[in-house]
Formats: sequence, structure tokens, C-alpha cells
Amino acid sequence: MSESSFPKRFPSIQCWIKDILEGVFSIEENLLFSKYGKIKRVRFVATLIDKGVFPKADSEDFRIDFKFDDSTGLIRVVAWGEAELYEDFKVGDIVELVGIIPKTWNDYHSLKPEIIRKVDDPNLILLRNAEIIFRMKNGKIYEIPELETISDEIDEFSNQIEVKKLSENENTVNAYDEVKEKIYLKIEESSGKGEKISFDKIRQELNISENEMNSYINDLIRESRIYESENNNYEAF
Repeated sequence: MSESSFPKRFPSIQCWIKDILEGVFSIEENLLFSKYGKIKRVRFVATLIDKGVFPKADSEDFRIDFKFDDSTGLIRVVAWGEAELYEDFKVGDIVELVGIIPKTWNDYHSLKPEIIRKVDDPNLILLRNAEIIFRMKNGKIYEIPELETISDEIDEFSNQIEVKKLSENENTVNAYDEVKEKIYLKIEESSGKGEKISFDKIRQELNISENEMNSYINDLIRESRIYESENNNYEAF
């Protein structure tokens, strides 16, 4: 994939299910307005309370319907693919899930799963809850707009923007974000394998200066996307 075509990847926001359900979805922006700001990817720990596997007509693929409960709310998650990929997940399992809020959110209120993994350590539930509480007490909390006003606010904001100036700003921001997302993906990939990855290894692989690398790492930590598990070694939440 070329540098110019590197896709934007939204950070996964640690939250409770009720935070997702209380949000307001903007069709124009394809994002959910929540108390944590605009979000596209969410992460939560919950109990699997129901699971259904349904064959897709004229295909070997299946639709796998999950229902998860974290005591704050209940949410549906729908996966498509081979049923065997999800056969190890049983009702009663506690899992950590990263999901995407799809364009069809307003119609079905169901997430598209990106990562589902069983939670073996019950202390992880306490840790995740503590992270959410810390964020609510120390981070910025947004007021969720009314559904009717979202479109008007977007139009009004758009009319005030000079297209040339916006384009120049976007090029600068996107260049920075592209590198930051590459760093995050390397850390997330290592975490998915149960491994840590070092500051120097990432820096050398991406050919980034030490000062620039510090800036990217600090941003990712502030966004609650990664943490330093050991001295100069990082993992993704």
C-alpha cells in the first residue's frame, strides 16, 4: 500500500455498552456522537449471553449473531464468515471486544466485530472499569447533541470553511496521522500475538527520528490506545 493511500484508522474507545447506546449517530459523518466525542471504533468487556449461527443463502458463509451484556446495557454484534472461527465462544464467556459502528447503525443498532477474545483474568474487568472511570473524571466529556441539530451544525460549519485552507491543513494532519497509525498498527499487531514491541524496533522499522517517535508515542498514550508495559516496550489496550 502506498504512502498516499494509507487508510485512516479510528482509535478504539474503551467504554461501557450504555455509552454506545446513549450516543447519537450522524449519517453525514458516519460517526457516533458520544460523551467521549465522535467515535467509530469501540472496545468493551462483557458477558456473552446469546449466540446464534445462521447459514447465508447460496453461500458457505454464516451470519453469527452475538448478544453481550456488561451490566450497563445489552448490545448485538453481527459477524459474517466461517462459523468455525467463532465456535470457541460459548454463552457465559467473558470477552473483550473491539467493534466498528457501521453505516447501518440507526437501522439495526448492531456492531461489526473486529477483535473478539476471551478474558481469562477477571481482574481485567476491574482494570477496564477503572480506565473508564479515570477517563470520565480526568478526560474531556462532551454533551451529546440532539439528532435534529447534527445535520444543521455540520452544514453551518461547512459553509464557514475556506476549501483551500482546509485542504492545506488536512494534508499536514493526514501526514502526521498516517505515521501515527502505522506505529499503532505495529503495536496492536504485536499485542494480538501476546508480545510487546520496543520503542527502538518501531523507530528503526519506520525510519523515524527519536524526537518524532516520542511525539507519536505520547499522543497514543494520551488517547488511551497504548501503554508502556516495560521500559520502552509498548502494548495496545
